[in-house]
Amino acid sequence: MQLSIRHLPTTLLLLACTACHATTARADDAPKTIDEAYQRLATLFGKPQDPAKLTRFVIDEEIETQPDKDGPKVIVVNKGQEVLTNPTIDGESIVYSQNEILVRDVFNESNDGKRKLNRHLDRTYAMENRITRFSGLWIVQRRLVNHSLPRFSRMTISTGTVKWLDNGIELAMSGFDTFYAPDGTVQPKAYVSIDRYTTDGDKLVYESLFKSYKAAADPDGAQLLAPDLDKPSGKPISLKRVSEPRTK
Repeated sequence: MQLSIRHLPTTLLLLACTACHATTARADDAPKTIDEAYQRLATLFGKPQDPAKLTRFVIDEEIETQPDKDGPKVIVVNKGQEVLTNPTIDGESIVYSQNEILVRDVFNESNDGKRKLNRHLDRTYAMENRITRFSGLWIVQRRLVNHSLPRFSRMTISTGTVKWLDNGIELAMSGFDTFYAPDGTVQPKAYVSIDRYTTDGDKLVYESLFKSYKAAADPDGAQLLAPDLDKPSGKPISLKRVSEPRTK
């Protein structure tokens, strides 16, 4: 099945976790308890007592973006590693972490294909993913435990719902982030994303579809940390990573 923004709920579960649509989380085969959900996630990500199955991605990718609909292309080149920890039960939630070390170069690309470097950075972060059953829904919250840019540390960056698949999970989320502009600066924008983790033999496959939007506003014009789904910004970004084989 292809990832599609159309699969997102009509009303997204936003940072305040105040409203969400049930279709992505009320699947018939969704787990009914924390223990059952933990067993499903441990099958996907591995168990703490089996550290040989820790999931490791080698990152070597090139992502084409276009922050403004009619603007120039921006090419993001990433090289690094990401490790996913085994899930653990924490109270009424299940927690697993993503730990990434990344070297990133950002280029402007002209119509004739020539590139000009406008930004270079070395980035590290540890991100906590917390999955909880909330009023009958399985929800996920992502929080940066630490980041090489201190202002992002301890920040909740996205929330959403969990869809349980036969061989994995799909996370439909929204959040607020910064995006690279052609002039080398970063722009604050809201986004929605669908992240899917599935197994392929002894490998974990990560697929993501990411779309940015202008931020929504309340009736008085105050900016909200939520996407205005009627105002898309730039082109969608799709990404796929396949982990190294995990020892059985």
